[in-house]
Amino acid sequence: VGNITIDAQANDADVIIKVDDNGSAVTAVTFDGSDEGNALFVNDIKLISDSSVLSLGDGGDFTITHDGTTGATLAGNPITITSAVAATWSTSAGVLTIDGDDGITLQTSGSGNVTVNEILDITDATDASDATGDTGALRTEGGASIAKKLYVGTDLDVDGTAELDNITIAGAQG
Repeated sequence: VGNITIDAQANDADVIIKVDDNGSAVTAVTFDGSDEGNALFVNDIKLISDSSVLSLGDGGDFTITHDGTTGATLAGNPITITSAVAATWSTSAGVLTIDGDDGITLQTSGSGNVTVNEILDITDATDASDATGDTGALRTEGGASIAKKLYVGTDLDVDGTAELDNITIAGAQG
């Protein structure tokens, strides 16, 4: 017993596998001889065992692993999601980094909130004093609610009315 070899002898010849689907001939998969044998499937590719792994790349350096119950794990760094504008997300030492050329939108699929359970650090090298909010490090168009303390490292500029129940300035309360 040995290997079974299907060999397309002609130059750039394809290997085509056809099946019968309820009386209709269907080309299920074509191995393209003129394109390094790339497989062209007419429909889905299914890995039907729990904990199955799809490995991609010469060294299998990107994998999609079914967890055996409800989800999947993507492994590889970085993972790039492309559209008209590039965006990437990657992890390193437990830190998730999301980078988008034209910004990042975090939203829930319903009416829920985006929740940050730890400190949210916003780092921006631009001047946050622009009254339009276009260059600031933190901007909200719907107001902000701060449940505990607000720490301001340098200047606080309020355009409009500030309603304060109690204020301490340079140690004097009033």
